[in-house]
Amino acid sequence: MNIEFQHDLESTIEETAKNFGFMLEKFRPFNKGGELNERNLTTQLLMQLNNKFHRAVVCQEFHIPMYSDKGDSAYVDALAITDNSLLFIEAKRNSSIISNFNEIDQDIIKLQSDALKTQFKSVCNDRRETFEQCAYGVIIADSWKKSITNRWLNQYSNKLCPDLIKNSFKISKFSDYSDDYEILCGVFKLNW
Repeated sequence: MNIEFQHDLESTIEETAKNFGFMLEKFRPFNKGGELNERNLTTQLLMQLNNKFHRAVVCQEFHIPMYSDKGDSAYVDALAITDNSLLFIEAKRNSSIISNFNEIDQDIIKLQSDALKTQFKSVCNDRRETFEQCAYGVIIADSWKKSITNRWLNQYSNKLCPDLIKNSFKISKFSDYSDDYEILCGVFKLNW
């Protein structure tokens, strides 16, 4: 992965965490023990990507009809197209990663699937568009527990994705929780 791009993406995710924290400090739209959904994570990230990469095309959900028979969601949660990259983004809520990272494993399989690659190219061909940019998979999740953040950073691995670059960024600290609220992220190059 290009070092400059990696830095730009990490700084964008760090800004996402800061702005998300600012929003939640002003108004948390849930009770203690509740959480935001995946759409909130992707919306915050897409807003920051749009700010960082001024000509970015961003959208929620990218449909993969050929993937619907896999017993998993037939959508990628979000897509961003910048001058230099295609970002296929999957988000996970704290509750879906609390006991294990199986759902993230499934997302990595989906992001690396031939079905995603074929569908994206089909959509581009229908519109006579070509995108020569490098394609990346991006995983984002929120974590209310330091133990989950530590497991993500120090223990999580995926045999299908040995080049996964993992990080975490503090969103905020709330007086009614003992641990910081953080965004976990992972980025890897897709073999396109």
